[in-house]
Amino acid sequence: MRSNERSVVVGVLTYRRLEMLSTLLRMLEEQSEAVDQTIWTVSTLVVDNDADGSARDLVTSRYPSVHYEVEPVPGIARARNRALDAAADLGAQVLVFIDDDEEPEPGWLTSLLATYEHCDCAAVVGRVVSRFEGAPDPWLIEGGFFRRAHRLGLRTGDTVASAATNNLLLDLAIVGDLGLRFEETLGAAGGEDTRFTLQLTAGHGRIVWCEEAVVVDVVTPERATRKVAVRRVFSAASGSIAAIVASQETPRARARSIARFTATGLGRVGIGAVQTVAGTVARRQRWQARGVGRMARGAGALLGITGRSYAEYRRQDA
Repeated sequence: MRSNERSVVVGVLTYRRLEMLSTLLRMLEEQSEAVDQTIWTVSTLVVDNDADGSARDLVTSRYPSVHYEVEPVPGIARARNRALDAAADLGAQVLVFIDDDEEPEPGWLTSLLATYEHCDCAAVVGRVVSRFEGAPDPWLIEGGFFRRAHRLGLRTGDTVASAATNNLLLDLAIVGDLGLRFEETLGAAGGEDTRFTLQLTAGHGRIVWCEEAVVVDVVTPERATRKVAVRRVFSAASGSIAAIVASQETPRARARSIARFTATGLGRVGIGAVQTVAGTVARRQRWQARGVGRMARGAGALLGITGRSYAEYRRQDA
């Protein structure tokens, strides 16, 4: 063990999802109770990215032990930085991020902390699985739009190069020593988590996988449409590739990265187009859906190599 009575803050970023937030906060109470209190003290932090503070009454009336902050400036990166600062102010050694539309499986927090305790690492990332509210469009399932195939086969303790922040534990001392912040210019586009964790690993901060720490991504009917799913894939690809290109330390490395992702992007667009047409003509839904998804990923990569990304999270009030 590192030492007794270490402090962990579970940080939840939210924006006008009161019902989901309330469900999550109830679950986090159960997660906190399952943690070994002789080793860890657990606190929950809500960062409300709504300038009107729409979650304030819910949190303060039903969950008075939860720390509540408002980040009035729109942008997920801005809200994540507010969580970093607030957790440090609370004296936390560890910050765990989870999204307000997710639900942790039993043992989630204890698994993250156990992996952190037993691995020499700066961060621990856990598994995310999707669950649809209602029957999903079979086209989305056939196309694998909500599958996370790049994580298949990983075992607890395996090292990963980068991570999303929807199920991520961070050692705040290491983050502070490296001077890391989430890039706020990416607040509406996404990819800020990829850039942040790539900078973490570039600074020799090891990120490890925890297979047992599972959160469920609740896919609402509004998200379970073909248009939104394709846009999500396009946005994720553009944000990730833009972050990877930006993380290259020399012009030569950046040029190699651009060349590689240009070839990959063009290849995916071409193969995806053929697959889409073939699936449409042959009436093979699986071919068509996978072709559309492949084209979206390729087009996203081609946008990302320019240093730009699709502003998926832009709001009308921003």
